[in-house]
Amino acid sequence: GLVSAFSGWKGMLMVQRSQMNGHFAYHGFMSKDKLSSFISTIENVDVEMLLSFIKLDDCGRVGELLTQILKDWNEKQVDTFSPDLQLVNRLELYRFLACICGEWTPGNHIPPWIKFCKGKAVPAANVASFELADGGVILNLPMVENAAVMAQRLHRGMLLNLQPGFGSMLSNGCNLLATAKDFFLNGLRLNQEYLDDRGDHEVFSDYMVRKKGNPPKQFALPVGWARVGLRVDEVVANAKNVWEDWNVSFHGTRKDVIDQIITTRMLLLPGDVNACGKKVQAPSGHSTNDPSGSQKWVALPRKGAPDVVEELDHGNPLHKPQAGAEEFFPHKNFFTSPSVTFAAQEQFALPFTWRGRKAQVMFQIRQCPELLRVISTHRTRSKVDVEHCFHQDELSWFTPAYGPGNLMMTGMLFRFLDAETGS
Repeated sequence: GLVSAFSGWKGMLMVQRSQMNGHFAYHGFMSKDKLSSFISTIENVDVEMLLSFIKLDDCGRVGELLTQILKDWNEKQVDTFSPDLQLVNRLELYRFLACICGEWTPGNHIPPWIKFCKGKAVPAANVASFELADGGVILNLPMVENAAVMAQRLHRGMLLNLQPGFGSMLSNGCNLLATAKDFFLNGLRLNQEYLDDRGDHEVFSDYMVRKKGNPPKQFALPVGWARVGLRVDEVVANAKNVWEDWNVSFHGTRKDVIDQIITTRMLLLPGDVNACGKKVQAPSGHSTNDPSGSQKWVALPRKGAPDVVEELDHGNPLHKPQAGAEEFFPHKNFFTSPSVTFAAQEQFALPFTWRGRKAQVMFQIRQCPELLRVISTHRTRSKVDVEHCFHQDELSWFTPAYGPGNLMMTGMLFRFLDAETGS
């Protein structure tokens, strides 16, 4: 029905094959191989035309950096360079043009409805952004010192504006991010389709605390880690307004369950059966994950502060239901934290060896605030110095609810445990 109608529309309008293939590429309907093949057959982006269209007069140094980057991509898409390098730089220019125009566009013209593009230097911007304004586009450029940093900020800004398929060949200058993808694809042997390059981030280098969610809760940026973006369930993300209303947290994990979590598309508890039919085993020494009942716990309410969990003492009157205490099952709850340092402790994010170096992995999570419970317990007191913005009582988040309707994994964080971040 819809496919035949679409084919009929395409034939009736006599849409050029290159234009339709560009539409497919932009909206992520092409595989990586087909995307590569398509980009290699179309004409180069006319960079001189593009630079004459973008007004950078008021941008000063950052305008010069953008011009330098576009000219560099242009030089590297000519025949004197290797075919792979030509393809990557040609795609960079088509991405940039698509962000300016809001859709895939042939490389030799600007659509007539885009009447202007004006650059603007923005001191506080972390990424380049493309803003529609009265029939034109404002290109907001971050104020940075060199072309390498500008290229990274530009890459990240383009990915935020593009469909997943069109961003599948992002080139970037971060070795740690490249290593993280190498581990994902070759170490875990996971399919490329689980990735969404729009969520990629080169190694985080600046310590910052941000707030997300409704109500907002603070979280720390993962300094020293690179993030590989994971595809999310767009239906759930849109229906539940995840990007605006949900909080950000982190979940340390171990190498042997990473692929199980990603293929199942959700965090798993010991005893769960994953997408491959295998039962998830508890980590060695995790007594709180042992459902045998040898230990019992109670959650005690506290006015104006997080609940506290203690081992059940039948002789303690505060542990009675009459005092508001309720039985608590750690092994039936998912554990996350807004603190990267806390979630990265080796008892949670077990180190492993990759390419001869000691590494760790965590997941970055969007978490439904309605089912999030902040609990203080002596067992979750940090043994390391956490980010100064957090109190010990607010480090441990628990939720019993499964799936992306409550916990949505948005990225896989990767780092080496030595000082060589390779950025």
